This record gives sequence, C-alpha cells and structure tokens, in this order.
Amino acid sequence: MGRLRTVLGWVGVVGFVMPLIPFSDPQVRTSLRVSVWQQPMMPLPGMVITPQTLLTIAGLALGALCWLVYGILRMLAGRRRDEQDGHHAAAGRLRKVLCILTRVIVALAVLWGVLTAGFALLFVDGYHVLAPRSAAGCAVVVSYSESLFNSAGNVYIKQPGSSQLVDTGGNWSQVQYVFADPINSGTWSLTWQGRSAHLNIWGHDSRTEFHAAPHEITCDQ
Repeated sequence: MGRLRTVLGWVGVVGFVMPLIPFSDPQVRTSLRVSVWQQPMMPLPGMVITPQTLLTIAGLALGALCWLVYGILRMLAGRRRDEQDGHHAAAGRLRKVLCILTRVIVALAVLWGVLTAGFALLFVDGYHVLAPRSAAGCAVVVSYSESLFNSAGNVYIKQPGSSQLVDTGGNWSQVQYVFADPINSGTWSLTWQGRSAHLNIWGHDSRTEFHAAPHEITCDQ
C-alpha cells in the first residue's frame, strides 16, 4: 500500500506540472507567433479545442484525482497505525499532525486543480463553425475572444480529412470598449464560389472591423 501511495503522489505531481509544459515554448511565452500548443483542432463536427486547453484540463484532473486518492490512503494508513500503536501517545499526536497537514495539502491541491481547470474552460476562446461548407466539405471557423478593451477573433479553415484548423490570415476586431459576438448577432455572411469563399463580418452600427489578408478563403480540395 505504501508503494501505491508513493506512485499516486508522484503521478499527481506530474499531472499538476503537465499544464506548465506549453508555457516552456518561447512562442507561447512571448506571444510573437502562433505556437503549436495554440493551434486549434476540430476533432468532431462543431467541436473545437486547443491542445493547451486539453492538456491543462487533463493534467489538473489527473493530478487532483491522484492526490485525492493519495490523501484517502494516507489517512487510512494513519488510522491503522494509531490502532496498532495506541500506547505511544507522542507518536500518535505526531501522526495526527501529519494527517492534518496531508488533508490540508490535498484539499488545496484539489481546489487549485478544479479552479484552474474551471477558469481554463471559462475563458477559453469560443469558436463558430460557419455554414454553408464548400462542396468538398471545407469548413470556415471563426474564433471569438475578449480582451480588456474589445472583442476580436481569427478566421480559420478546416480541410476535409484534417483535424487541425489552418489560419487564413483573416481576423476581425471591434472598436475600443465594445464587446459583442458578430457571429451570434448574425451580422456576417459567407458565400462559396467553387473552392473560394468570401466572408464578410460587419457587426451592428459598423462597430466591427474585419481585417482580411486575404479576403478570399481557399479550400484546397
């Protein structure tokens, strides 16, 4: 049982460290360019995730679960020792202190994991899969995020047979201190002509600027 506790403890530590891996990438730290950890994926129709978000949630969930089981096993082991060595009062008090410390550490670790995973899910960029798709099945995907000053997003295309979203170079942003999602508001249009798509995002009262480079979005198939 002691070996199992040790394994669970170390696996929990690894789980908590896993979300820090993307931040070791200089591209993520400096935000100069899009990193592979920030490259969105579309594993299922209409479902968009990023490797960084997935790694954060998986690591924290694994760490919290392992440390929770570790704490339970530790407390059970402490009770068994207290029952066997009840005549050693001093040793019993020390074990109780260690047991309390273990509970506090495990509780804080689990709370940190749950809160961090929750914030990762709460503040992750939103994505819209636009209709219609091309005849070959290419999908245009628009992201939505909020900063301190406005809301903005990028434009991606998903080629058939690939789960990764390719950045088209197009993006949209709103004037300062305006927060709205033009896709949800319906102030956009998308038309296909063969393999080329034309996306227009305007927003209400011309408060949204669509910066496209290029305006045309091309499906490779």
